[in-house]
Amino acid sequence: MISLALFEMLPETPTTADATAFLESAFRAVGIGFHPDTSFHDYVDPATGARLFRDDDADLLDRDLAQAVALQDCEPEDAADLCLRLARDWYARNRGDDDCQPPDAILG
Repeated sequence: MISLALFEMLPETPTTADATAFLESAFRAVGIGFHPDTSFHDYVDPATGARLFRDDDADLLDRDLAQAVALQDCEPEDAADLCLRLARDWYARNRGDDDCQPPDAILG
C-alpha cells in the first residue's frame, strides 16, 4: 500500500500552486504510470495485482485529484501537460540523457 504521507494533500482553499504540488507528489508516489484521468482506486501492483491504495485513501486522493485537475486546467500547462512533462523528464533521467534537468529542479 502507498501511504497518504507521500502526497501533498490540498488545503481547504487550494491554489494553483497547491494543485501543482499535489499532482507532482502523485507522480512521485505512483510513478511513471500516474495519469490525472485515473482513479486512485484503479492503481494496482503489476506483480501481484494488489490494489495500491485503501478505499478510504483512494477516496481522499480522488477528491483532491479532481480539485487539482480543475485548478490546473485553468493554467497554460494543464494537468495532462504537467504529467506528460514529468513523464518525459523521468524517461530522460532514466536513460542517461545529459540534457535532462536534475529531479530536484523539476519537482523541488
